[in-house]
Amino acid sequence: MFLGLAFHTILSNLTFLVGTWAIPSNLEGYFMNIGNVATCKTEAFFAELSSGALLYVAAICLTSCLAIKHDFKETKYVNLELKIHIICNLIPLVAACALILSNHEGPERKNVYM
Repeated sequence: MFLGLAFHTILSNLTFLVGTWAIPSNLEGYFMNIGNVATCKTEAFFAELSSGALLYVAAICLTSCLAIKHDFKETKYVNLELKIHIICNLIPLVAACALILSNHEGPERKNVYM
């Protein structure tokens, strides 16, 4: 589970590293935006996919609670761990695909209040 957490955390950190570079260059008001629509969609996909880190943290907390409080046997962990990996990877993947297919990714218009 910690390997899954590390994977999703690395994805999150990479999207922060790319930052505004992936935003299309024709949009005004963003610093260092040199990308295009494809790079923007790619970064949005990986940013949404990295939300699996939160699910892995919740899963680690749940299994720790079960292990300490209820004396969970190791044979039950194997079945539970497989389900945890499926859930923690499938939910962000479905959400990321839905984000891309519904065209809700990309920079929003900036509201300037004067």
